[in-house]
Amino acid sequence: MRDKYKILVIFAAACITAFISPAPAKAASFISLGEPAKYQNLKHFDYVNPTAPKGGVLKSYALGSFSTLNPFILLGESAAGLELVYDTLMAQSMDEPYAQYALIASDVEVARDYSSVIFTIDSRARFSDGVRVSARDVKYSFDTLMSKGSPLYRQYYADVKEAIVLDSARVKFTFKTRNNRELPLILGQLSILPEHYYMKDGRNTFGEDSLQIPLGSGAYRLKSFEVGKRVVYERDKNYWARELPSRIGQFNFDEMQYEYYRDDSVALQAFLNRQYDWRQESAAKVWARSYASKALENGDIIKLNIEHALPTGMQGFFMNTRKGVLANPLLRKALIYAFDFEWANENLFYSQYARTTSYFNHSSLASSGIPSALESKILRACDTKGELSKEIYSKAYVVPSSAINGAGAGMINGAGDIMGGVDSGRLDSGDLLQKMDSAPLDKEVMAQRENLKTARDLLLKAGFFYRDGLLINPLDNAPVQISLLLDNPAFERLALHYARSLKTLGIKLLIQKIDANQYANRVKNFDFEMIVEIVGQSLFPGNEQRYFWGSKSAQEKGSRNYSGVDSGAIDCLIERVIMAGDRDSQVLATKALDRALLWGEYVVPHYFLPSFRVAVWKYIGMPKVKPKYDLSPQLWWHENWQYEK
Repeated sequence: MRDKYKILVIFAAACITAFISPAPAKAASFISLGEPAKYQNLKHFDYVNPTAPKGGVLKSYALGSFSTLNPFILLGESAAGLELVYDTLMAQSMDEPYAQYALIASDVEVARDYSSVIFTIDSRARFSDGVRVSARDVKYSFDTLMSKGSPLYRQYYADVKEAIVLDSARVKFTFKTRNNRELPLILGQLSILPEHYYMKDGRNTFGEDSLQIPLGSGAYRLKSFEVGKRVVYERDKNYWARELPSRIGQFNFDEMQYEYYRDDSVALQAFLNRQYDWRQESAAKVWARSYASKALENGDIIKLNIEHALPTGMQGFFMNTRKGVLANPLLRKALIYAFDFEWANENLFYSQYARTTSYFNHSSLASSGIPSALESKILRACDTKGELSKEIYSKAYVVPSSAINGAGAGMINGAGDIMGGVDSGRLDSGDLLQKMDSAPLDKEVMAQRENLKTARDLLLKAGFFYRDGLLINPLDNAPVQISLLLDNPAFERLALHYARSLKTLGIKLLIQKIDANQYANRVKNFDFEMIVEIVGQSLFPGNEQRYFWGSKSAQEKGSRNYSGVDSGAIDCLIERVIMAGDRDSQVLATKALDRALLWGEYVVPHYFLPSFRVAVWKYIGMPKVKPKYDLSPQLWWHENWQYEK
C-alpha cells in the first residue's frame, strides 16, 4: 500500500493519449482521446450497477503503517484510502483506453493551437463542509501542489505556464509549449483543494500539519483514525456529485475502513476469520496454498482472477547507478544474466507468471526484435553523444532465459547445483572458470550454466577478477557485495534464490529487511543499492516518463527514477514520446525509449500477471461487467448489509 494515493494520482493521469481534437465551437462535457468517446451521451458507465444498494461497510486492509493524512507531500507515509476524499476536475473512464467525463468541471475547452485549456466549474460542486468549489480553488490547488507538493508535480506539470482565474466559475491554464497535447488531460486529473481551509491570515498552511483532517469534495470524508493502525471514511450523504452520470452506481458503502497489519501472514489469517472483506493477493505461493479453509470450501470466500488490459510495466530488482559498483553497466548486465526466472517461476511461484521483457510490458508499446528503420532513425537522432549501446541498432534485446523447449529448469535447486555443490568461496579464479566450464551437460541445467558463464565473462571484461572464489573490484581491491533492501517479506524467497546465483559468481548479496516507513524514507533519498520495485505504465505515455527516467529526476529526491537514469539520449526520447503529433509517432518513439532503457541495463526484470488475484467474502457484490483498466472497489456493494451486526 506504499504511497498508494501518490501513485494513483500519477497513473490515473498517465492513462491518456496526446491527440485531443478540441471542439471548435463550444466546450464539451467530455474529452475523447485517440478515438470517439464511448459515452457521448453518458447516463452511467457500463461497468457499474446503477441500482446497487447503498449501505454497509467495506473493510479493507493495508500493510505497514502511516504517518500522514496528506497524500500530496513528499514526507511521510500517507494513509490508505485518501483518494476517496478528493474529486478531480474530470472523471476517468475505466473501460476506454482513455476518456474523461464531467466531474468538478462541467465543461472543458481546448484552444485550437493547444496553447491553453479552460475548465468551467459545475455550479453544484461543493466541498464536504458545504462551501462552493470555485475557480480560485482550482488555481490554489495547482499553485500549491507546484510549490509545496511532492516534486512529482513539478515534473508532471512542467509544461504548464500558469493558472488564471477568468471569473468565479472559469479557470484557464496556459502552456509553455504548443506541442504537448496531453496537458489538458493531465490537468483534468488535478485534485482540487479548498483554499478557504488552508489559507490563514494570508498564509498558506498546506502541509504544515501532517495529521490535519483532510477536506475535499469527494464522496467520502475522514471519520476517524489511529496513526499507523486504522483509518475510517464515511460516505458524505450530501455528496454533491452523487447523481452525476460519471458517479452513478459508485461509492455504495456507508463506510470504508482500512485496518493496518505489520505482517501479511497475520493479515491473511485475519481475512480468513472475516475481520475484513477482501484482499488482493500478490504472492503466488500464498494464492496457491494459503487460502485453504472451511470458508473457501463452503463458498463463503470466493477466489477470482479478474483479467485486465493494463500494461504491466516493469517490476524487478532496480539497480541504483548512483552507487559505486552499480555504475558499471557490464556488471549490471551480468547481474541480469544471473537471475534464473524459469526456476523461480516453477519452484517458487507455481508457474503462475510470465517473464517481463519490456518497460511497457503487456502492450503494443513494447519493443521487440531488431529496430525498424523508423525506430533506428529516432534513436540516432537522439543519440548525438553516443550514450546508447552500439548493439541497439543491430540486435534485438533478449532478456536472458534458462528455458529449454519451453520448460524451466525445474528439476534443479537453482544456481548452486550448477557448481555441483562446491563452495565457490574455496575456488580461485582459474578453478571457478574450470568448474563452470566442466559442469554436467544435463539439459536441465545447461541453459542457466551458459547464462552464468556469460555473466562471468562480462565481469572479467569489465576488469573484475577473482581471488579465493570472490569477485574483486579493481577500484578498491575489495570483494564485491551488493545490498538488497526489502520491505515486503513476499520477496524474501526470491531474493535468497537470487543470492545463490550471485554467490556462484563470487558476489555476496546482502538482504536487508526493514519496515515500510524506513523503506519509504530510504528510497525517497536514494539510500539503497538495489530494491524490488515496479514502475507501471499506461497505454498512452506522456509527461510521467520524465519523472521515471529523466536526468532531472535522477537527482530529485522522492522521484521514481530509482535507478538514477541520467542520459541525454533518453531525455530526448522522452520528449519525442511526449511531443508526438499522432498515435503512430508516439508508438515508434515509445518503442525506441523502451529499447534505450533495456540496453541501459538498469533493472533485473521480474515477471507479470495479466489479471488481478482477488479473494472476497461472498456478501460483497460486484458488477457483472468488469472495467478493463481498473479493479475499483468503489464499484462494489454489500449484498446484505442490513442483516449484518
